[in-house]
Amino acid sequence: MDATVRPRCNKDFNAPVEPEEPREALVGPFQEVPRTTAQSPLGFLQQVRSRSCYVALRGMTDAFTVLNVIAVLVPAGFLVVSGSGSSNTLLVIIGLAVGAFGCFLTVASRQASLLLVDIADVLIEQNRDKT
Repeated sequence: MDATVRPRCNKDFNAPVEPEEPREALVGPFQEVPRTTAQSPLGFLQQVRSRSCYVALRGMTDAFTVLNVIAVLVPAGFLVVSGSGSSNTLLVIIGLAVGAFGCFLTVASRQASLLLVDIADVLIEQNRDKT
């Protein structure tokens, strides 16, 4: 094992490598994640998420989710309102179904996106531990 610090999110691979500091002295995003056998998977995942290299991607995913929910609920709400005003129950049912299905797909796509980011963060964490 070489005596160099390998930052998790270092984008400049040609930068000079600094000498290794003792593990107790590491702070910030490069701080060692303590692992115990009693640690739950959720606890480990929360620690990895707190040190994520993809903070901007997580923020963009959240923003996209809000915009997508608005884009689904506005037309669905229009169908419900126009159906209730004209006593057309079919438009109300279609509007409610479109709104529910659209929100379900939006939440599912958000969870899938965050799952992929979590996988990337965990792989980075595991590879960091190997070096």
